[in-house]
Amino acid sequence: MGVKFLTDEWAKALTEACNANAKFAKASKGVTAIFQINVTGSPEADGFTIDWSGGQVHVTTGHRDGADVNLELDYPTMVELSKGTMNGPQAVATRLQFLLDRQDAG
Repeated sequence: MGVKFLTDEWAKALTEACNANAKFAKASKGVTAIFQINVTGSPEADGFTIDWSGGQVHVTTGHRDGADVNLELDYPTMVELSKGTMNGPQAVATRLQFLLDRQDAG
């Protein structure tokens, strides 16, 4: 049975899976960055942090100040991205269209 999305157990499992993957570790070598992803409308954590350093990644739920990159996604978009049914450019296009629609309605 899998772990519940956006929980501490999920963050730990994601950290372990990423760091156990040789291809991921090789691609991460030399990367130093902290990403803060805020997830609006989540039934669990309202965000998570991905910290890359020394060829390793560490994922934690919650918020961290001083991130290099801050992103905000709604929960349905984050679910689709995590399942692989949506990619980054699709998420941006979806979010941009949502913002444009809201602007037109306002």
